[in-house]
Amino acid sequence: MTHHPVEEWELDRYLLEELPPKRQDEVRKLIDRQPELQKKISRLEKSNDAFIKKHPPERLVPAIEARASKLSEERTAHSRRQRRKVYLIAVPAFTAALAFFAVVYFPQNRHTLSFTRTKGNIPIDTSIPQIIIYRKNGEGAEMLQQGDEASKGDLLQITYVPAGYQYGVILSLDGNGIVTLHHPGVPAGSTRLFSGAKAPLSSAYELDSAPEFERFVFVFSHSPIDTGKVLESARAIAKNTKAAAGRKLSLPPDWHQYSILIKKEKAE
Repeated sequence: MTHHPVEEWELDRYLLEELPPKRQDEVRKLIDRQPELQKKISRLEKSNDAFIKKHPPERLVPAIEARASKLSEERTAHSRRQRRKVYLIAVPAFTAALAFFAVVYFPQNRHTLSFTRTKGNIPIDTSIPQIIIYRKNGEGAEMLQQGDEASKGDLLQITYVPAGYQYGVILSLDGNGIVTLHHPGVPAGSTRLFSGAKAPLSSAYELDSAPEFERFVFVFSHSPIDTGKVLESARAIAKNTKAAAGRKLSLPPDWHQYSILIKKEKAE
């Protein structure tokens, strides 16, 4: 079987897992066989890591969000709760970041908010892969623990701790059996994670009226993850409320998972 040579632009798309599945697999095989391609990939990864270290997501994401929010306000009079796309046109300093934030989708329960101040002083072990849930509280935010309660309308910010893992998928299951994908923004998007200590997702999430709970799941691996398989497994257990609240997703053994359950306060 003859493979077409790998173009330079394809290497960037390959790292972001944005090539068509068949071509992604072809490029992976060519890289395995060709030392020169391996060197190019290594240089690209080092360049990305260097950029992220210079512009950590804790500062980069809020800056991009602020710019996106301003552009959105200038270009649309639609309600914030209306489904839309926002194309992020960043200032030159953030040009390289657009490889990760080219297009962000905002469904009706997502918001371009960033919580930069937290209340309390809860230590976070960044050596353990996990997700952290912050709830907007006035001008700042508070960290929610496993089993804490939240209410309809609460704005939550999801932050992940990669702890050395390179790929990840984040989703949530609710008491209505609905599965919501949070990272990547779309099923075909890149599952690559930032390499810093922790990174917030690019939008906050508003809890709806689904009863009982919202369970957030972080699937992570050292190798690329098929988002479609993760969603398929999540939807399979979401049909059963008890399973959705606690059962692990059925995934390959090298795809690890972490989850946090947020209970929903009963409406009066």
